[in-house]
Amino acid sequence: MDVRPPLIYSDSTSTAVYCPQCGKENPGGSIYCGYCGTLIATTIGTSAPPGAAMVQGSRQGQGRNSDPLMAGVLNLFFGLGYVYLGYGRVMKVQVAVFVVLMVALYFLAGVITDGLAGLVLAALLAVDGYQKASGLKGYINAEKEPYKSVARM
Repeated sequence: MDVRPPLIYSDSTSTAVYCPQCGKENPGGSIYCGYCGTLIATTIGTSAPPGAAMVQGSRQGQGRNSDPLMAGVLNLFFGLGYVYLGYGRVMKVQVAVFVVLMVALYFLAGVITDGLAGLVLAALLAVDGYQKASGLKGYINAEKEPYKSVARM
């Protein structure tokens, strides 16, 4: 069963328009995307070039679309959602160090509290990852600092 919405055409006869959400090419004059159903343009005749879809659809300048549910689920596992979202630093430490610290904290908290603290920590991280991917600030400090490689001689 095809669940895509039907194409609705305007009077415009341009050659092709591109969806700002998924980047797929649609027939000229399409108002809604035939693939994801997103409104293509509020002004008929305007559309984004193929490469611009990723920038326009991105959240917080990530350069790609980030699924909030995926970020939340990945954050259940030691904060891996921050890696998925492209953060360079979380709570003022590099994201890789943060993930290692979360592994240690989950283990220690799990041993001491019979797993309850680890469950609460996982839930907090999952909610924060979901909020950040949805374009909200969240409650854990995270920065989009690019990774810096150190050249060794």
